[in-house]
Amino acid sequence: MSLDMEKARVAWNLIYNDMLVSDTEQGLVECYGQHAVRYDQYIKDIGYRMPAKTAKLLMKYGNLGPESEVLDVGAGTGILGTKLRELGYRGEIDGLDGSSGMLKIAESRKLYRNLVQQFLTADCALDVGDVMYDAIASVGVFSAVHVGASVTRCLFNHVKSGGVVIISYRVNETTIGDTEFIAELKDTINSICDKGKASVIAELSTDFFGVNFFADDPSKPCPGLCLCLRKT
Repeated sequence: MSLDMEKARVAWNLIYNDMLVSDTEQGLVECYGQHAVRYDQYIKDIGYRMPAKTAKLLMKYGNLGPESEVLDVGAGTGILGTKLRELGYRGEIDGLDGSSGMLKIAESRKLYRNLVQQFLTADCALDVGDVMYDAIASVGVFSAVHVGASVTRCLFNHVKSGGVVIISYRVNETTIGDTEFIAELKDTINSICDKGKASVIAELSTDFFGVNFFADDPSKPCPGLCLCLRKT
């Protein structure tokens, strides 16, 4: 589906020049809260494709049934939950996000069992009690301006043996910070696998956004990567 490039440019600028300008946890959460009611329109205008791709991977590799439990880390307004339901998933979904404003939108969708507000920091424990999930997915959460690479390890503390963890992220390296972050994220994932805690069972290079205003030609999609790991 073709995008309106003028609308896409406006939405892109609102996201990258307004929502993501704070360098503090509180500031970032407040920015997301201020834009929560318009967020779904922003990402529609820039062709946010990663939630749908991630949902398909979950359905393909997660062995999900009506009794399954899935955790959406960085749930935002509940887009991943929506995509899972559209694909026929009928099990439980819990969501976790740092912004209460975004979670209010997710709650209104009535797709999630529990929604928890938590901003993820290094070596934190997810605030989900003793639930061990069949699958955990994180879409667009790990980045130089959001959640650090070390949090990847925390996800494996909350998924069952044999369960899957999917991490989907933007790979367009536009700054030194982006390059360093992606290298750190890859090193962290490799370390988890090298220690025998998980193995990569699928790797999908795909479009993250349908446009890319970081590039010389904004009409070309912004690249992304979905990694699906199975816990041993």
